[in-house]
Amino acid sequence: MTQYLILIDRKRIDNFFIRETNRGSPQNQTRENNMAEKRPDDYHEPLSSEEIAALREEVTGLIESCRGLLDQDGLAEVDHYLNHNEPEMAFEGLLIELIQANKVPDSFDVDQWKRIAQTAGLPAGGVFDEDIWNKFCIWLDDAE
Repeated sequence: MTQYLILIDRKRIDNFFIRETNRGSPQNQTRENNMAEKRPDDYHEPLSSEEIAALREEVTGLIESCRGLLDQDGLAEVDHYLNHNEPEMAFEGLLIELIQANKVPDSFDVDQWKRIAQTAGLPAGGVFDEDIWNKFCIWLDDAE
């Protein structure tokens, strides 16, 4: 008897269903196009210590720009990861807090946030939320 091993890529299936369910309105088609440009299964090379230091500096600036928007509990968790030299996790936590609060900082530079998100490896999926990249893209669309 022949046995078959079937591997299912959960992110691709989820993205398919998101695109299929969101068809119709122009806003959702724009979101679909933005998500289609991203490849959440891209491999992300580990960052060098210099890249981590540069990312940490940028994430610190973003956190400071969001202090007035978020509650102290959420920011305490973000600060925790930053203080333990995990800027990728701090950035993801900051995004989660902002997305949940549906807020955007005053000094919001879309290109900077995209670059930092890519540097932090979010297109490959987050530590706290595997679908963070798609949520981030939708949040960016709403912010613009």
